[in-house]
Amino acid sequence: MERKLAEREALVTAAVNKTETARAQYAQANERAEALRRRLDAQDQESSPLHSQLEASTAELKASRELIADRDRTIASLEHKLQKRDDRIAVLEKICTDNDNALNAINEDAARFNSTNPSERVAAMGLVMESLEPTGMHYGIRRATTTIGRVNANDIAFDSHFVSRYHARIVVETEGSILLTCKVPTVAALTASRLPARY
Repeated sequence: MERKLAEREALVTAAVNKTETARAQYAQANERAEALRRRLDAQDQESSPLHSQLEASTAELKASRELIADRDRTIASLEHKLQKRDDRIAVLEKICTDNDNALNAINEDAARFNSTNPSERVAAMGLVMESLEPTGMHYGIRRATTTIGRVNANDIAFDSHFVSRYHARIVVETEGSILLTCKVPTVAALTASRLPARY
C-alpha cells in the first residue's frame, strides 16, 4: 500500500514538474511574443513617417504632372497665336511690298513727267490718237505740238480724202490737250487717253 502511494506521489510530482516546466516554457514564449510585438510596433512607428512622406511625394508628383499638362496646353495656345501673328505679318509685309512697288512706279512716272524736255514729258504721258478711217489705228502723241495731215512732213500722216495736207495740230499743255484746225480757226479740248508705250 505504501508502495502504491509512493508511486502515485512520484507520478503527481512528475506531473507537477512537467506542468511547471510547461508553464515556464509558455511564459518564455509569451515574453518572446511580446518582445516581437513590441519590435513590430516600433518598426510600424518608424515606417509611419515614411508612409506619410511617400503619400506626400505622390501628391506632389500628381500636382507637378497636372501643372506640366497645363503649361503644355498654354504653350500650344501661344504657338497657335504666334503662327496667326506671323501669318498676319506676312500679309502686311506683302501689302507693304506692293505699296512700295506702286510708290516706286509712281515716283518713276513723276520723274519722267517732270523731266526738263517737254517732249519727254509728253511721251511719258502715253497719249494716243485713234484713227476712225481706217479704224483701229493708234498714233502716239510724243511731242508738245503734234501736226496731223496727209503729207509725210506731218508728225502723224495718213492718206485719207477726209484729211487735208496740213489738217490740224494737237497741243499738249498742263491743263489738257487742245486740237487746233489749220484751215478753220476751231479750238477743241481733247479727252486724254492712255495706251501702252508700244504705241
